[in-house]
Amino acid sequence: EIPGAFKRAWDLEEQRLSRSGKNVWSLENEVLRPMILTLVLYAGLLAFFGPLMLIFLPIQMAFGWWQLTSANYLEHYGLLREKMSDGRYERQQPYHSWNSNHIMS
Repeated sequence: EIPGAFKRAWDLEEQRLSRSGKNVWSLENEVLRPMILTLVLYAGLLAFFGPLMLIFLPIQMAFGWWQLTSANYLEHYGLLREKMSDGRYERQQPYHSWNSNHIMS
């Protein structure tokens, strides 16, 4: 899920930047910027707290992945769909999805 989503995001960003005549490796890249910020943050944590962070950073990454995957499931597939007489579930419709673009819900 995440590697494929990353590749799609990178491809879309590459297309967006090329239409503007900009290089994909510029700071205009909205996929690259958060990656750089994350690397700087992790490097700072490693420099400040030392090798102990090598234990906690993978745990934090796994927890972040789990939260993202859980939210994705709930927003797209997690709401109840009726089971049909043939044993399959009804086709997914927009009302089966949940999304809230508010700070709290």
